[in-house]
Amino acid sequence: MTSSENPNKERWELEEKAEEFLLAARSQLPKKYDTYVYQSVPNGPLVGTLDEFNEFLNVGEPELAWDALETFAKSIKAPPATFVYLAAAAIFLNKPEKAIAVAKWTADTWPRA
Repeated sequence: MTSSENPNKERWELEEKAEEFLLAARSQLPKKYDTYVYQSVPNGPLVGTLDEFNEFLNVGEPELAWDALETFAKSIKAPPATFVYLAAAAIFLNKPEKAIAVAKWTADTWPRA
């Protein structure tokens, strides 16, 4: 069965690519977060933590994982490459408005070389 015969397969493939870019974005965070030990997330409003990112990614909610990582990355002023990967992930999630917003934020936050 091809992806044109199964639209869910195409969506799954796009989400899989988005998850790859989300993990790439996560890998751009400062090295001190490489050894971060994840904890379960209590029920409640999204606040933008690495715990939320990890949990949402693990349960197949890449859009919520994107939101959590974007909020966290902005809060620590993560390197620009983080936001490039977030923008790419947003495109694969079919959220071009998120890609544009994060690109604008990055351009306004980081000076050009």
